[in-house]
Amino acid sequence: AATLGGHVTVEDHVILSGLAGVHQFCRVGAHSMVGGCTKIVQDVPPFTIADGHPAQLRGLNLIGLQRRDFSPQQVRALKTAYKTLFLKKEANLAAQIEVLKSLEIAKDENILKILDFLQSSKRGIVR
Repeated sequence: AATLGGHVTVEDHVILSGLAGVHQFCRVGAHSMVGGCTKIVQDVPPFTIADGHPAQLRGLNLIGLQRRDFSPQQVRALKTAYKTLFLKKEANLAAQIEVLKSLEIAKDENILKILDFLQSSKRGIVR
């Protein structure tokens, strides 16, 4: 079982592994996975895997996306978005969001979900 603080938002199709702890007011994005014994103190972006103490992003939740019948085109768009936003740890996230918005994939509904999630974060984003 996972432990959730007060006012935590867990979106659709999330996997919370055993003994994971989510701090109050954090959000866990749709189709994401949180590893066992993970300490979440910031928002976990949709479609990602977060693991560790404190949490770090480990990649896209590709198995979860496959199980939920995401098309290869949707997965490619999500991979591009993930690489643009999160692979440069030292990069400013706001600047990377602007880069992503300039790409053709920014019109994809899943990419729009990610952008909306990131821009509405109050606690910061797990990176």
